[in-house]
Amino acid sequence: MREIREELGVEITRAYPWITRVFVYPHATVRLHFHRVTAWRGEPRALEHQAIAWQRPEAVKLSPMLPANGPVLRAPLSELSRSEDAGAPEGRGTLEDAERARTLVAGQSRGALSTIAVEPAGTPFGSVVTYGLDALGQPTFFVSTMAEHTRNLDADPRASLLVVEETPAGADPLASGRVTLLGTVAEVADPQERAAARAGYLAANPAAFYVDYGDFRCVRLAVADIRYVGGFGSAARLKLVANTMLGITSAAAAELLAAGTAAGLDREQVFWALVRFAPALKAREAGFMRDQHEPTMFAVRDLVKDLGLALDLYERANAAVPLTREARALFAETAAESNDLDISAIVNAYASPRSRSSSGAKPT
Repeated sequence: MREIREELGVEITRAYPWITRVFVYPHATVRLHFHRVTAWRGEPRALEHQAIAWQRPEAVKLSPMLPANGPVLRAPLSELSRSEDAGAPEGRGTLEDAERARTLVAGQSRGALSTIAVEPAGTPFGSVVTYGLDALGQPTFFVSTMAEHTRNLDADPRASLLVVEETPAGADPLASGRVTLLGTVAEVADPQERAAARAGYLAANPAAFYVDYGDFRCVRLAVADIRYVGGFGSAARLKLVANTMLGITSAAAAELLAAGTAAGLDREQVFWALVRFAPALKAREAGFMRDQHEPTMFAVRDLVKDLGLALDLYERANAAVPLTREARALFAETAAESNDLDISAIVNAYASPRSRSSSGAKPT
C-alpha cells in the first residue's frame, strides 16, 4: 500500500486478501500476495516517471515482463474476466471458494496428512506434516522413509491434506475456514522439479534442516479434488461481527484510558471501570497498562484485515457502520509502527495529545 501511494499517488482505503501465488526462480522463491482493492482515493499518476497504462484482463500488453509475472498474473486476470462476464458491479468482487481455498493453503505451512494404513489394513491414519507449494500450488512434502505415513503411501498413494486457517485466541475453531485436498502422492524424481520443490518447501519452512538428509524423500500431492468449508452456517460472518466488536471495544478502551488520565483520574482506576463493562479487556491488561504488546494474541495486521472484510460485508448490506470505519482507520494508523504486535498496541494512537484531534476529525 505504501508503494502504491508513493509511486502512483493513490491512497488505498480498503482492501482484502485475494490470491497468493508462488514462483520459483533458480536462485530464489517468490511468494506474491494479491489483494483486491475495493475503495481508494486519488487517480493513478506516474510519480517516478514510469510508463503506466490501463489494461483489460482479456488483452494484457506488458513489456518487458519479469518471468514470475506471467504465470502469477494469469490467475487474477482470469478471475477478473470471470467477474466481468458474470456482470459483477465495477469495483466489487467476492472471493470464489476456489480462490479462498488456494489462498488459505498458501498462507499456511502445516496440515494433517491422512493416508490408508498398512496395519491395521485399510484404517485411516493421520499425521501432522509441514508442506510447501510448487509453481501450480500443489503441496510438496519431505518425508522420512521411516515414517509410518511414508510406508502407507508406498502401499497406497491415495491421501488427503487438511489445512485450517489460524484461529484467534478464544475463538471457536469451527468458525475458521478449512480445506481438504484429495489426490495421490508420488515422489518428485525430476532433479529440476525437486530443486524447485525444495526451494518452495524451505521458503515455507525455513527451519527444515532435514531436507537434504539421505533418508528423506521429496513427494508431491497431485490434487484431484478439493473440499472447502468456510465455517459452519454463518460462522464466517459472525466471526467478522465478533472481531468488529473486539476492535471497537479495544479502541474505545484506549481512548477512555487516555481521556480519563488526562482528566486527572488514576489510570488503574479507569482500567478497573472499563473491565467491569468489558471483562475481555482484562486479558490484555499488560498491553493497555504497561505497554507490553507481546506475546501477540491477535496481531494488529490481522484485525485491520478483518475490519476491512467486515466493512465490505456491512456495506454490501447497506448498513451504517461509522464506528467500524473509525476503528479500522485507527488500527490501520497503529499498524504503521505496530503491525505484528497485539491489538492492545492501539494505546499508542493516544500516546500524546497530538495523536488525536480534539475536534474529533477522522485520521487520514
